[in-house]
Amino acid sequence: MINKSILKQCLKSNGKMWAVFTAAAVAFLALIICTFDPTAFSAIASAAEGTALSGVTENLGSLLGTLETYYSMIAVLLGLVFVYLTSNSLVVEEVDSGSMAYTLSTPIRRSSVVITKMTYLIVSLALMMGVIAGSGYAITELRWGAVSDTAITDDVSVAAKSMNKDEDYVRTHLYVIKDDAEALSVGADARDLDEDSYLAYLDMKMDDNAYKAAAKELTKNRFDQYKDVTGDDRPDNDEIEITKEELEADPSLMLDDDDALKAGAEPKGMTLIEYRDYIQQIVDEQDASADEAADAEAAADSTANADSSSSSDDAIAATGAEAAALTDATTLTLTEPSDIMQVALMASAEALDTNTATLSDNLILMKDQKALDAASAATGVPAEQLTTLINQSMASAALSEDNGISFDNEAYAWLNFGCFLLLLAISAIGFFASCVFNRSKTAMALGGGLPFAFFLIEVITQMGESLENLKYFTINTLFDTEKIVAMDNFAPGLCALAGIAVTLYAAGCAIFCKKDLPL
Repeated sequence: MINKSILKQCLKSNGKMWAVFTAAAVAFLALIICTFDPTAFSAIASAAEGTALSGVTENLGSLLGTLETYYSMIAVLLGLVFVYLTSNSLVVEEVDSGSMAYTLSTPIRRSSVVITKMTYLIVSLALMMGVIAGSGYAITELRWGAVSDTAITDDVSVAAKSMNKDEDYVRTHLYVIKDDAEALSVGADARDLDEDSYLAYLDMKMDDNAYKAAAKELTKNRFDQYKDVTGDDRPDNDEIEITKEELEADPSLMLDDDDALKAGAEPKGMTLIEYRDYIQQIVDEQDASADEAADAEAAADSTANADSSSSSDDAIAATGAEAAALTDATTLTLTEPSDIMQVALMASAEALDTNTATLSDNLILMKDQKALDAASAATGVPAEQLTTLINQSMASAALSEDNGISFDNEAYAWLNFGCFLLLLAISAIGFFASCVFNRSKTAMALGGGLPFAFFLIEVITQMGESLENLKYFTINTLFDTEKIVAMDNFAPGLCALAGIAVTLYAAGCAIFCKKDLPL
């Protein structure tokens, strides 16, 4: 059914355009990956919060989130223009110019002509997305080492050099930095932290690595456990898999699995028994915190019931002074670390005669004695505890930077495949119009106007929640990049796009084979 001579003609006529658009897409992708800065991009997202651009920039804090924006905007726009130009040049332009009459004057059947041109469009689009996907994986690995999860941060690099150790070894055994004064010093400088906050960061990072390793081993063992189970008795893969986040929320999941404990113990520099005791202590602390929270909730309910049973006249009789005193007492009763830090931040900023935004970017300034005294007075928390909280906040910010370049290979693959299906559906619209109409202008109005309208509507829906209902007027929302990155039930949308593509391509071919042509 595919005619080789027509296929060669399609390649000759459109090959250069394919190369140009593919190169442009890869260039944009490379620029985004190579210039990605989790701190700077997060600042952009924060600055845009609450504005019309917040929907576009909200995921810029992570590399995969930034790539999500690329695939939902830049890749779609470039692909849209490519398929718009290509789909019209393949059929209707030849009909309009009269060259189709020459083609059909040969023994070649109409069905062979249209199927060959359809095949070229689909394959060229698939190759384009394949090149983009492969380039994305390669560039991300070369720049960040994120695909293989072997990224070397600046502190690890300089610390390894100071100890004359292999960088990859230090990366997976961070405790060696803690045991070397010089490595600790140069590592802290590389991360713009003081040594106390850098020590807190190393502890957090080792815990993070330990949970990742333990979750991976625990998942492997659970899959082995269910490998012979079939039918309704076998849970879904998502139910079998244990993620790092699930293990952090409930570390007790690994207590009965020596393989998981051993895997988690290695990044911490502990023995299996030491790590089991460490995890057991965390579990006990979580249980104690849960009990305290339950007691506090019960006490709050009891107080609320008592208040509701009191006379409303008593409430009205409360003086302004009493209400102010109550407000002051409530303000000083800060239990959540985030609340304490917020009040401490404002007090420190006032003491240092600066603003909270500047202080948020330089938390180390809060360790100034003048700032600490002001923050302690405002929060009622001792300066030593505040210092610990500041160290933890600085360490968390540094760990967030590391997590910003984390990379989910499966999610990235689905991003590319989903983008391909969207562009395939868009190309099907253009191809259908090209097969139905005999005039280029008419075909381009439908085949190009409709996809561009879909794209603009998608952009507009990102401008605010009040415009969210417009998503029902565009097929672009079927390519839900947020759900793909979260790996959350994105399949129905992609199946719908595939269905649109198959239907319109089949209908276009059928109509072209039967309609009257101005030959």
